[in-house]
Amino acid sequence: MKVSGRSIKSRLEIKPSFKYFLLLSLSFFVGINAVCGSQQKIDSLIKVIKTTKVDTVKIKSLYYISDAYCDSAPRKSFKYAQQSLELSKLIDYKQGMSFSFNAIGRAYYNLGNFDSARICFEKRKELTSSLGDSLGLAGAYDNIGIIYIHSGEYDKALELRKKAIDIYKDHNKKSLVASGYTWIGSIYKSQSKFPEALEYYLEALKIYEDEKDSVTIGFPLLDISSIYRQTNQYELAKQYSHKATKAFQKANNKLAEGVCLYRLSLIYHSEENYKKAIELLLEAKSIFEKINNNYFLNLTKAQLGSSYRYMGDFENAMIFFKEATPYFEQAGDKNLLASLIQNTGTVYLARKEYMKALEFMKRSDELYKELENVISMKAISVNFINIYAHLNMPDSAMKYTERYMELSDSIYNKQNSEAIAEMQTKYETEKKEKEILTLSIENEKEKRKRNLYALSFGIFVLFVILLFLYLNNKKKKNDAILKLQISENDMKALRSQLNPHFMFNCLHSIQSLVNKNQTEIANKYIEDFASLTRLILENSPKSEILLSQEIDILTLFMELEKLSFQKPFEYSVDINSEINPNITYIPPLILQPFAENSIKHGFQNLNITGEIKIIVDKTPTNLIVNIEDNGTGRKLNPEQSLLKPEKNSMGLNIIRERLELISKTKDIKSSFLIEDIVDTTGKPIGTRVKIILPFELAE
Repeated sequence: MKVSGRSIKSRLEIKPSFKYFLLLSLSFFVGINAVCGSQQKIDSLIKVIKTTKVDTVKIKSLYYISDAYCDSAPRKSFKYAQQSLELSKLIDYKQGMSFSFNAIGRAYYNLGNFDSARICFEKRKELTSSLGDSLGLAGAYDNIGIIYIHSGEYDKALELRKKAIDIYKDHNKKSLVASGYTWIGSIYKSQSKFPEALEYYLEALKIYEDEKDSVTIGFPLLDISSIYRQTNQYELAKQYSHKATKAFQKANNKLAEGVCLYRLSLIYHSEENYKKAIELLLEAKSIFEKINNNYFLNLTKAQLGSSYRYMGDFENAMIFFKEATPYFEQAGDKNLLASLIQNTGTVYLARKEYMKALEFMKRSDELYKELENVISMKAISVNFINIYAHLNMPDSAMKYTERYMELSDSIYNKQNSEAIAEMQTKYETEKKEKEILTLSIENEKEKRKRNLYALSFGIFVLFVILLFLYLNNKKKKNDAILKLQISENDMKALRSQLNPHFMFNCLHSIQSLVNKNQTEIANKYIEDFASLTRLILENSPKSEILLSQEIDILTLFMELEKLSFQKPFEYSVDINSEINPNITYIPPLILQPFAENSIKHGFQNLNITGEIKIIVDKTPTNLIVNIEDNGTGRKLNPEQSLLKPEKNSMGLNIIRERLELISKTKDIKSSFLIEDIVDTTGKPIGTRVKIILPFELAE
């Protein structure tokens, strides 16, 4: 694989949390078999209601009609479920009340009224528990867990899911067990643990295939598509999305079919094919309007606004943003509302209506503050900097620049404070254990003084115990020190990546573009700057990240350096075709310091265009990364030598320490070597850095 120039795709601005798509795939497993929604069967059931004199038959018929309309016409579903509940109450038929409450809850859910849905599911839980209906109880657990996801209470949702899965296994309900795997996979997906998520989705898919479950098989197919989209494997993402669409069309599941179209549009948006994305979104919008699903309808409108904005069609973008905003205000979804208001502000900014843009950014910022969403507050700070720069208000622009940096520090500190506190607690615990052990040893000695033979034997036993404990405690202590060193080294690495000099150079260069009225280019680099800092902050606490993510970070850094560096340079990335960067791990933020030294030290006095080559290769046990430049080299530019103590790069020292720690923890050699590149006459023509790392793949 070879990469040169820009390799970063545009990021979506309207991107709902995984929980809303997860809810779609879980809400159908309710412990009662679904009935085909054909109009012929519905008409037959209506005739049964009119002719039968048995109330329980009427109740079940009303429920089955409600179930048939659930996904395609939730308002009709609600109407028939309500009639079923009223008749059940009239004859005190508790089983009828149970599945009627379930049907009403599902209708509320599909209409986007989650609070009312939860009340109905809680009532069903009470009824199924009193009736001893274990499958009905499992269905209630599932649907209540769905509502917990809306409120972000994932631990409670997981607890209910485990209870439900145990019941399904007892009843050999394999398809319902598979739905649990799909659910767990989506949790992993939300944490960007894509290999783990994919494993659970494939397990679910296998069960559905074995069971020949053509109705439900679309859900894991759709989720697998999402995994491939988020790892930039767009063709595979499309293939699985089309398979999911066919499955839902065959099952006549209009809601899921609409969501498939929505998801497929996100793939095309990621590929920057906004015209195709809009075409798919309009199809999805038509479906959601027909089935009266307000949540997905307004989510689609918000995404339409985003796609139109990227196309430069600000008029249509504004229309859809304004249509979607009232729904999210009424629903109380402050995160999506804040994002929508912020995107509306970006349209005003693009139209150079700076005061209007400022008004919307302030509204969005207040919501983010209320939610204590520090990451979004940091991101919106870039919008404020841009607006105040256009308004020629440098003091305000500097204020938000300082806020941006403060929030960056606070995010990093929060991520590391828990690890430090945990280490301190462990140290105190070990200290107390040692004190208790010492006291125990002293008491044991006093007892054995009474008898010489017993004392001698006791000393021998004690010696063996102490030796074992000493070696064991020494190992624990060394492990704790090693973890602390790794944590401290990660902190140094992060600060070297986000040093103020680099940040202010970037902001100064962006400001220059703004002053020259090159706002489109300035906006592009502002997005790059925000993406780089986000990726650094997200990945710095991790011990390892995907090679593809490291290349994304390096590419963003190079683009920003090209903007601010006084002399031109080019770069390229060449990865051995046998290496899959989407499953290969690498220590985070390991390559940028070497590239930075090539630019600052190698190209400073260069009279030709600088060139940096990043070449990734492997051996059976190691990943080999060569970073080559055509700079002045160390011999021709000794004052800039990377090996002189007084010139030694702080970033390289940090990396040297990190590689030593990796060698200790993984017992695989990790190091780097800096050497001059010379021509046939021995004249230096550049510098090469050879980095040796462990070759590790996702399990």
